[in-house]
Amino acid sequence: EDAAASNFSSSGGQSGPISVVVAHNAGEVTVEARTSDPVQKLKCRAHAQLSVWYRFCDISDSPSSALPPLEECQLWTSGPDGGAVALLGERSPLEECSLSTGQKLLLRARA
Repeated sequence: EDAAASNFSSSGGQSGPISVVVAHNAGEVTVEARTSDPVQKLKCRAHAQLSVWYRFCDISDSPSSALPPLEECQLWTSGPDGGAVALLGERSPLEECSLSTGQKLLLRARA
């Protein structure tokens, strides 16, 4: 299998790199992924990076800023006002979510 063929996702599209900003309360991290990755994989990476960031900044002791366990989190797109707009389906490939590099997402606890 050549390198060009390995860059195509299972849906037949080109699988390329994407870099998004994921925010949770006071924390914000940049997460890299491939457009063929499922949302769940991006969520796991974001949660891990935010956990490290919170430990580094020592801000996770506050109940209002505590990062919920991974299984209780959801990823949302962010609107112009910074509010949550659309819930991203866990199994959806990023390429189906119309995400673009630099876009801001929100990691929120399930309601």
